[in-house]
Amino acid sequence: MRSIGWQELLVILGLLVVFLLARRTPELFRWLGVQIRSLLGQLRWIYHSLGGTPEQERSAEVEVGRQLAARFLAQAPPTPDPDLQSRVRQVAARLAAHVPGRQFIVQVVEAPSVNAYALPGGYVFLSRALVDGLENAEDELAFLIAHEMGHVVRGHPTEKVFLDTLLGAVRSGQLLAQLVSLGHSREQELEADEFALELLVKAGFRSEAGLDLMDRLAISEHARSPLESYWSTHPSLAERRQHLRRVLQRAKSNHA
Repeated sequence: MRSIGWQELLVILGLLVVFLLARRTPELFRWLGVQIRSLLGQLRWIYHSLGGTPEQERSAEVEVGRQLAARFLAQAPPTPDPDLQSRVRQVAARLAAHVPGRQFIVQVVEAPSVNAYALPGGYVFLSRALVDGLENAEDELAFLIAHEMGHVVRGHPTEKVFLDTLLGAVRSGQLLAQLVSLGHSREQELEADEFALELLVKAGFRSEAGLDLMDRLAISEHARSPLESYWSTHPSLAERRQHLRRVLQRAKSNHA
């Protein structure tokens, strides 16, 4: 029989101490259970993402997204406005009808910042302040939702959470702050813009809504705007407007 090395002995002793402390402190025991369950779920997701079937990968992505969404909503609860939530769901459903093989859950939340958030598995959250800052409500709302859907479909939140999980960076108490600070790359934002414009055309919304939104902010970028902090986390307005105009011309010609 192989003898136990000192490193293994230390691990066993450490686990024993934690177990004994957990038994004496029920709150610690429950906390350990939550952490271990969350870690196992993330490890299972990584395994399926690397070597599983597409169905296993999608199922694991949805499960991780569900866990992250629950943690997110604990920090930014849904806005208690049934009419607003219904309007957002209707716009989202109209868009989602043109995204085959995907399901989305879109909600307005009471987040402290003016922003939108996309999580793996199709969870999209818009802050109340962001929605309130829209003028042409339905079409501009559709653009913002379609943009976040683009992140989900292109796998941007999955990539981000995947790397954060490997680095141990996802902490339940810091999730909202991390989603705001980490953001997406320039290429990912432009890719999501392109997806959004093409989706607006398919769903019958005003395809110029994204451009209108950016043009309005560009005119008043030296003045106070409720959308200013949202756009400040994205690539430059000039670059995005130029890119959107090119995509819009191409999308219109493809669906003429």
